[in-house]
Amino acid sequence: QSSTIRPPLFHPGLELGAYSFLGSTSQLISLHSISAPRNTLLVQLSTVLVPLLDWVRGGPLDQRAIFRAALAVMGVAIATLAGLEAGAPVLPQAGDALAIAAAGCYAVGTLRLGDVARRKETVNMAKLSPVDPAPRMQAPRRPVELALVRTATQLGLSTLVLVVLTTTDPNFVWVDGSGASSGLLGRFDAAVGFVSATAVPLLWVGTFATALASWFQVSAQAVVSPALASAVYALQPVLSGALSALLLGEKITWQEAVGTVMVVGACLIRDVDDPDT
Repeated sequence: QSSTIRPPLFHPGLELGAYSFLGSTSQLISLHSISAPRNTLLVQLSTVLVPLLDWVRGGPLDQRAIFRAALAVMGVAIATLAGLEAGAPVLPQAGDALAIAAAGCYAVGTLRLGDVARRKETVNMAKLSPVDPAPRMQAPRRPVELALVRTATQLGLSTLVLVVLTTTDPNFVWVDGSGASSGLLGRFDAAVGFVSATAVPLLWVGTFATALASWFQVSAQAVVSPALASAVYALQPVLSGALSALLLGEKITWQEAVGTVMVVGACLIRDVDDPDT
């Protein structure tokens, strides 16, 4: 008699997509009340939260991972100091809480992706079959499968929110100013017009910045730890500055240069007990 492992109640990509949706939505809303550099700095706290949350749930508190996370966050802080406007409010704002909430969502999503992609947990077969009581490693999910379900979940939740706002809020306005107080049909016409006018950038963002990036992330976290992955993700604002200098001709400040060196240095610190890194 062959033993089988019960499948989960729902596909793990649904859970991962929900974390990504909640994180990106909180981050976008926070930009209405705080600056982009401040938002970037607060969201990057996810780099520190990943090893701490892993410790809270019973994992080892790796001092090397903590140092790596702190170094990456300090690098991002130095790189974004030049973008913080003079006279910015020092006291916490509502956007600060949303940005920190986004960091938490990203951190939990990174941890759960590490669990699903690497499949560290085992299944007690004795609970499923008395014939074969030996613990078994669950088979890892394929990166393409996880990335597609995760991206589809983000798209579905985003579409649901837009439909609810369009149908229930008479003051809902698209970024081009259309749709307000124009009736239900008018708001839907505004939505269709906006999507049609922005089809190319939406397709670009959806394909490269969401779907392809999700596949890269899932594939990477199948072989590296969540703590190391979160430190590498700190390169995002650094790479944004480098691409701005390369493509738009913007000058790189000394703060950005120093921050880049610190973040890259953090990424080069290996995990103590992880030979895959």
